[in-house]
Amino acid sequence: MSARYEGTAEFNARHPEENQYGQTLGIDLHSRGGRRFDLRITESVAYVPELPAFSFGRSGDPLAPEANQGIQVGRTNTFRNRAGMVLGYRWTPLFSASLSYNNLINRYQGGTLRDHIVHEGGLSGNYQASRNLQWRISYSASLKEYEEADSILAHQSDIGAVYQINRTFRANLGAGAALIPGDSTQWTFGAGVEKTGPMGSLSLQYIRGIGTGGGVTTTPTLTQNLVAGVTRVLGRSASASLRFGYGVNEALSGSPLEISTQEVGIEMQASLFSWLSGGVNYSYLSQRTEGGATDRGARRNLVMVTLTAAPALRIMQ
Repeated sequence: MSARYEGTAEFNARHPEENQYGQTLGIDLHSRGGRRFDLRITESVAYVPELPAFSFGRSGDPLAPEANQGIQVGRTNTFRNRAGMVLGYRWTPLFSASLSYNNLINRYQGGTLRDHIVHEGGLSGNYQASRNLQWRISYSASLKEYEEADSILAHQSDIGAVYQINRTFRANLGAGAALIPGDSTQWTFGAGVEKTGPMGSLSLQYIRGIGTGGGVTTTPTLTQNLVAGVTRVLGRSASASLRFGYGVNEALSGSPLEISTQEVGIEMQASLFSWLSGGVNYSYLSQRTEGGATDRGARRNLVMVTLTAAPALRIMQ
């Protein structure tokens, strides 16, 4: 079992009365039953002044930072609860299958953003074709519920592969299709590379899929996100990172709406104790909205101070 608590403080130099604070708590419980069964339960609760547009966490992180599918909304106190469960079973040394369920609750205080709840269930299979190559096939169904609009049902199937090029470098590639009954069918795609080493890491990931609307709309959106990050170790307890995110969200029905977002940021991180780290980061974000009530653009410079507590908890040995 592992847990992570993150507190953030936002300071507005020109309007100190707008200073805001946020908190995020994540819990990851991983248990194995013999050699075949594998169970993972995750829970993340966030109450923040606003959700960031992009998530720059490492791929495969069960407690990846929360994000808003590449859309930066105005400052609105946001409550998000994300719960998930994955039950895996290893049929043979080379083939395993898993069942999953995820629940997402988004609540906004005030403003015009759309509260929504997402239920998603899925089935996937993994085949280890060789020492370096793993194939994956999956199917999922999701139901998006809005308080002031009809619910949206979507089916998605994908096939992909992960190739471990060497000990520190791997690549992934996948494609599929998403069907929204009574609306449209969209192809989905994902590709990325990740390199890790003792002096830092580098990652690049592109995803094309169906989104919830990010609180801006109650119609399904075609979401495309490109996220890149570089981290450099500066010493035993310090590191620096550079990140970039680009996203396009397009409404698939209703009034035409397209939101394009770009973000560039830099962060300095230091470990204060074995369980506590702190950081300072700066980001510049530019967003353009076309359609809706009016076409408009927005730019933002943000300096953020963070403290992250991640104690190592073990309830089973």
